[in-house]
Amino acid sequence: HRRLPNNPVVLYDFAWANYAVGKVAEARELMKRFARAADRKAMGEQAKTFLTLTSISEEGSYNSVAPVVAAALKADPQSVPALMAQAAILSQRGDANEAQKLYSKALRRFPEFPPAQKQLALLYADDPKHRSESYDLAVKAHSLLPDDTVLSQLLGELSYQHNQFEYAAQLLQQTAKARKLDAKALYYLGMSLMQLQQLSE
Repeated sequence: HRRLPNNPVVLYDFAWANYAVGKVAEARELMKRFARAADRKAMGEQAKTFLTLTSISEEGSYNSVAPVVAAALKADPQSVPALMAQAAILSQRGDANEAQKLYSKALRRFPEFPPAQKQLALLYADDPKHRSESYDLAVKAHSLLPDDTVLSQLLGELSYQHNQFEYAAQLLQQTAKARKLDAKALYYLGMSLMQLQQLSE
């Protein structure tokens, strides 16, 4: 990429390489550069579709992208950006089971994809049958997304449930430095500190 910084093929492949490991923001910037450099209309449309599908996590404009998501899945049922977008739509509508299936499908395509790991961990956390899976997924995702406060809070709460009180307190205190904790997170932080005999805290 450094030797051919403006080569459209390199930009396109590098964008997908970044996306596959969860570097969504970097992938979007590279795809924008590719769209400006691409000289074929079809390739430009692919870039536009990619940018539309990946914008759902940033803007939450679920209704506006729904037709694009449906068309993308029809064209390629294995498209991870389309699977992620459709799962987000289903999750917002309250259809957790179908959303879980799509996030799992995305992980079969990109096994180390932290955005799917994160979302699946969040959905699994509320299901006692999948709580261990939620913890494993959260650990994997957090190793690649250490600054994600939603993920840090989730892993802190799950760590408490796994009797890892010191790690739970550490994660929740780090989260508190970045944003105000909600009641659930405060409860888990307080319980973790109590287990550590930090009673004044």
